[in-house]
Amino acid sequence: MLLLSGAAAYYSYNRKNTNKIAYIYQNDNLLYTIDLNAVEQPYTIEISCEDGSNTVEVHSGKIGVTSADCPDKTCVKTGFIGDGVMPVICVPHGLMIVVRDENGGAVDAQV
Repeated sequence: MLLLSGAAAYYSYNRKNTNKIAYIYQNDNLLYTIDLNAVEQPYTIEISCEDGSNTVEVHSGKIGVTSADCPDKTCVKTGFIGDGVMPVICVPHGLMIVVRDENGGAVDAQV
C-alpha cells in the first residue's frame, strides 16, 4: 500500500511539472503556440473569421474561450483546459485549442 501511494505521488508530481504547450488552430492552420507554464500575467487573444469571433483567455497552466458569438457557445461552456481532459472546439468558427506536453506527448486530445 505504501509503495502504491508513493508511486501515485511521484506520477502526480512529475505530471504537474511538465511544460504544457497550447496550440490554437483555425481551419487547420496553426495560429499560436503558447507555453502555459511561462504565462506570468493572464491575457486575452481575439480570433476572428468571416462568421464571427472568439475571445481566448490565457492563464498560467490553463487556456479557454471566454466569449464567442457562435449560436451554441459550446466552446465557452467547455471552460479552461490544461489538465488533459479535452480540447476546446468552436465548430462554426473552425477554432480548436489543444494542450500537449513539451515533448509532443498528448496532454489533451490529439490534433
